[in-house]
Amino acid sequence: MKKNFILFFLLFGIATVAQNSVYTPSHVQHLKNCSPYTEEYLTRIPAENGDLNLRSTETIVGWLNSKCVTKSSVYSYELGQEIVSTKCSIPKEKLNSLIEKMTVLNKSNDENVRKSLNNDLSSMIKDPSICKVKNLISQ
Repeated sequence: MKKNFILFFLLFGIATVAQNSVYTPSHVQHLKNCSPYTEEYLTRIPAENGDLNLRSTETIVGWLNSKCVTKSSVYSYELGQEIVSTKCSIPKEKLNSLIEKMTVLNKSNDENVRKSLNNDLSSMIKDPSICKVKNLISQ
């Protein structure tokens, strides 16, 4: 049952949970330059049959073919394994838009900007030409 809940979370909620936090100024600055950088976030998601405790790692790899390459992974403490990974190659124009919204959000915590950033990130994750997502949950 817990694996099914985690899979549901991966398909419908992972981007929103990660995006509800404000990105640190260091993360935004490194993303702006697309310079190598890694941050980790811990998240606890309340669930009916026990909380999910996750560790998200977001890494900015650098420029490749005029796109900023990023990698993300989510580790589940309950399953004892990495459950999802993404690799994104973000075009410069999309990167600039993300950075602008992250910067505004860090300064004002504006709910409209948060929603717009969430929508942008969600659409990127769903676009296979930008992001490759791997479900790593063992069957």
